[in-house]
Amino acid sequence: MSNVDQRRRLVALGFTLSILAAAVAIRLAAGWTASAAPLSARPEDAAQIAAELEGERARAVALAEQLAGVSAQAAELRRALEAAADKADADASTAKRLAGQLKEARERLASLQAQLAAPPPATVTVLQPAAAGPASSYDEDHEEEDHEDEDHEDEDHEDEGDG
Repeated sequence: MSNVDQRRRLVALGFTLSILAAAVAIRLAAGWTASAAPLSARPEDAAQIAAELEGERARAVALAEQLAGVSAQAAELRRALEAAADKADADASTAKRLAGQLKEARERLASLQAQLAAPPPATVTVLQPAAAGPASSYDEDHEEEDHEDEDHEDEDHEDEGDG
């Protein structure tokens, strides 16, 4: 046998051994994978999967309706918050205006209190003598009318006291 024949046989033997080793490795890997993940539960049938899909679709519709309701409530709350903020702004401006009015009133009160606390100025009363003549007769006529009016007023006050 020649060297060439020997080499051919060695190459053929090596090739056969590598194929056998690969087959053994594949079987070992398949057994190892099967033992690591055993299939204990039977796969569900198509009808059950379709029923579960319908259930999930109904749940998705219900969740979408709830989400729409929550969105509507959020919009309502947003409007209420905006209205409350507007009211607070209006109240703040009213409070500011009223504070200014209160300050002015306090200043006027302080001024009036200072005027009342100050001693009254000395007053001089000037008496004029009554003029004689036609003007005095005019005053007397009117004076009598004034006294008549006072008499009527006194009667009115007495009637109110009786009632």
